[in-house]
Amino acid sequence: MLSVFRVSHGRACVAVVDRQGAPVGVIEEASIKRFVYASDAAAGERAETGDFRLADYLTRCMIVDIGTPIDTILAGQAAREWDPCVLITEAGHHAGALSREAMLRILNQRLLLAAQNQNPLTRLPGNISIADWISEVSAGPDPAALIYIDFDNFKAFNDAFGFRQGDRAIMLFVDQMRTQFATAECFLGHVGGDDFFIGLRGAEPGAARARVAELLAGFAAGAASFYPPDVRRRGMVEIADRDGKHRLVPLLCASAAIVALPAGQRSVSLDEISAELAALKHSAKSAPEKISVLELGAPASAF
Repeated sequence: MLSVFRVSHGRACVAVVDRQGAPVGVIEEASIKRFVYASDAAAGERAETGDFRLADYLTRCMIVDIGTPIDTILAGQAAREWDPCVLITEAGHHAGALSREAMLRILNQRLLLAAQNQNPLTRLPGNISIADWISEVSAGPDPAALIYIDFDNFKAFNDAFGFRQGDRAIMLFVDQMRTQFATAECFLGHVGGDDFFIGLRGAEPGAARARVAELLAGFAAGAASFYPPDVRRRGMVEIADRDGKHRLVPLLCASAAIVALPAGQRSVSLDEISAELAALKHSAKSAPEKISVLELGAPASAF
């Protein structure tokens, strides 16, 4: 072990395996530092007298199969407060190691990518993360609901009250969305502007529709508070169009398109899902409850 640390410049630890070749932990250079810097004779004397047993300095580390997703490894390491390394196995045998420094570099890259793909106003993930989530869940066997939500009459609202109020309306919706969908199986994204995405892993169509209906109703009620009392009573706001003509427009609300993925193996592409959501988006705006649902393999229905 002393010889290994002498000739391996920069190596901080060495993997230890059992007789079958399975990893059991690592020996860190720092843990045997006083013996590394002692003379060979002095170290040998300590070993012979029993003052030093290498096994006593074994550090247990996280051990994962070579096929384990990197996000799973990073999550496990964050919970363990970062081992010196993660030991990798293949068919139960030691195959290599992922150092703490390498994992932190990967984590920093992930955080940088997430920041670049994050909406500056809402701090929600953007289109890249949304596409990744849809691709992941559509490739799996669990049921899921993919929900596209956008505001109705948002331009008229901005024209009447200004972009600052428009930002406040967006944040009102985001706050309500975070409150109602603050569970591990939910994914929240911001497509851009007044368009949003909600992903529900393991959700059946009926349950997804009910949760979305509650969100839309709450947002419509909250958005009404931005209008003067007389406008709220009338349910319409008067705006001037590009030609200078005055017309009445309904109050700000939102509509939702829901694509439900059934349980079981399926073959559906991201482009197909995006096309279905875009088509449903238009029918949702004219539906009484502003919701349109499509179960893959079944005809669309508006609620």
